[in-house]
Amino acid sequence: MAPNEPEGTRQRCCVRAEPSHRLAQKSLAVAPRSANSSNWPVILVVEDEVLVREMIVQYLRDRYFIILEAESAEQAAAICGSGQAVDVLLTDINLAGRGSGWDVAAVFREAQPDVGVVYVSGQSVDRRRCVAGGLFFSKPYLNADILHACQVLTKRASPARSD
Repeated sequence: MAPNEPEGTRQRCCVRAEPSHRLAQKSLAVAPRSANSSNWPVILVVEDEVLVREMIVQYLRDRYFIILEAESAEQAAAICGSGQAVDVLLTDINLAGRGSGWDVAAVFREAQPDVGVVYVSGQSVDRRRCVAGGLFFSKPYLNADILHACQVLTKRASPARSD
């Protein structure tokens, strides 16, 4: 564990979630990614807290994941609606704006049934709302735990760094 990395917890959720409402699908330009010749997994990180998002995004990028980012449920729904393939959805539950991480996960599972889902929250939540096979981590979480969850959900480990 890195000296400044806070301790966290992880629990599995195995109950199918139903969205409380359908998210509005706004038009959002998604930077096209080139053909994924590396076969690196694609992770969508949905987090409204900029510093939290930047920290986990950089950590996962450094471990050879392709990262997409959204700061709201609306942006995440637009990425989903764009047809962008995502291997793992990493979402905060309580997001600014309209919609929640529960809603984002339900929308993605409807469009991409095999997407892995990792939920995070710093507040007490009803974990029964997790989609089937979804994982939950309390904030603060360990970046290494999120990495491991993403590797498990993509059913393969990311390439080892050689630097």
